[in-house]
Amino acid sequence: MGTPITINVKNIHLHAPESGAIPGFRLLSLPEILAAAKKPKESRYLGDGKEITPAQAEKELAALGPDWDMEEAHDLIDEISYDYKNQHGAYSRDESIKPGYHWTKTKRLEGGRVVVGFVYGLVYDSDGGGRCLARAVRVARQ
Repeated sequence: MGTPITINVKNIHLHAPESGAIPGFRLLSLPEILAAAKKPKESRYLGDGKEITPAQAEKELAALGPDWDMEEAHDLIDEISYDYKNQHGAYSRDESIKPGYHWTKTKRLEGGRVVVGFVYGLVYDSDGGGRCLARAVRVARQ
């Protein structure tokens, strides 16, 4: 099986050959694309839900298996909601997110990682020397 690719776009413009021109090729309809993009995800906190280093997060993630990964910065940023606090007191409509700063998979060119906070909805970068919360996610099995 090949490496999965995640693409996040606002507008999709596709130009394809006429239907049937390429054997085995079928252009998906917009509803099919949107349904695939909204697959439910399963998440869990690493480090027993406590703040950990990026190295600890990577070690726990590897033990979970290849289906699991940390979220990209843009995925966590999309979860910030400035007009709502969830059951844990985090600025998010996702009721599973805890308040605090979260490591992301997104690495900085200079080293370290992008960190997203759900206490005040802040986004910043870190050299990776501190401790933050870390979530592992995967597409939920159907």
